Amino acid sequence: MSTIELEARAKFNYFLLSFAFEVLLKHAIAGNESWSVAPFLGLGFVHDTGSQYLRSDNFEYTGVRLLAGAVATRRVSSAVSVIAELDVPLDLSFSPAQVARWSSLVGGGAEIYLGSDFTALLMGQLGVDYLKEPLGVPQWSLGYQVRAGFGYRFF
Repeated sequence: MSTIELEARAKFNYFLLSFAFEVLLKHAIAGNESWSVAPFLGLGFVHDTGSQYLRSDNFEYTGVRLLAGAVATRRVSSAVSVIAELDVPLDLSFSPAQVARWSSLVGGGAEIYLGSDFTALLMGQLGVDYLKEPLGVPQWSLGYQVRAGFGYRFF
């Protein structure tokens, strides 16, 4: 991780049938060649289709996503790094109004260097999930996320 990084993410949530596009700015505050700690801030766009095949309280919305968190990485070999991450996304809906979804998730995983600036990531996270429905009924539940993906470093 360099001192300042710009990261773009595209996410698809299989259970809610939602997608998000996010841009994050990370700034390493401590570390050396083998480890680093970096808080991040981000902004994104989110759309939830409202599919209720796995979660009956899901509903359709489109909105802006605000992100905050921190990531810690430790290189364990030339090709493998372990990662710990705290994610705190907040979705604020354009339509319907007064709808919000907030999560606080912490967890870890591994990133593997595949070559030619490509990496693969597998991470699991647990935490709390807050949902304020269109009728204004707040609901708290167990939040979880399994993230699998590929990355490419442009520079």
